[in-house]
Amino acid sequence: TGSQLATSPRDGTKGVNTAAFGRHEWLRLYGNLKGIDTWTYFLDPAGTATPIVIVAANTEVVGTKEVVFKTDADTSGSVTINDIMEYTVTYSNVGNTNATDFVIKDTLPAQLTYVPNSLSIVSQTPANNFAINTNYNGTNDVNLINPVTLGVSHTITIKFRAKVNAAAANISNQAIATFIPSGSVNTVTILTDAVPTASGVTNPTTP
Repeated sequence: TGSQLATSPRDGTKGVNTAAFGRHEWLRLYGNLKGIDTWTYFLDPAGTATPIVIVAANTEVVGTKEVVFKTDADTSGSVTINDIMEYTVTYSNVGNTNATDFVIKDTLPAQLTYVPNSLSIVSQTPANNFAINTNYNGTNDVNLINPVTLGVSHTITIKFRAKVNAAAANISNQAIATFIPSGSVNTVTILTDAVPTASGVTNPTTP
């Protein structure tokens, strides 16, 4: 070196010694033979800094519904007219943003009639202000709770009873929840997944 001319052949890992105007020569720690600099960035080689992690906003609500054959009116051991079914519905916010205007709904099929005053809140995350809809009847008013915000990691469990009023080979019933995710104006609907009872068997009880 010592000259302002580039090396021959070109060596981009070394640069050029421009002694008259200040040195631009290094010790082959950067670049490549084509003169293209390649840089590698490290968050914190010493490992002393706290990484900054950016997590996308996500409102994720999940729900389950459990049914128990509660009262066997005619002691037949099967679901018949006047038998009582008890439904337990649970919803949880497992995302990282609130679910606003959160409402649980359940439209009963024609074979079931809501048992008045059977709707109640079994449990809810402390500090929540969930309240049942006292006008719920399963037909023209299907909101089980009044609109509320379901916060992050919050859960609510409610239950109610319905009487069988007509014979049917199958009685199908599923709850839903509607809410508006954080940062959105669109309403989302989440259906419940069926779960078995705690004992795995839905044993009826006689009146």
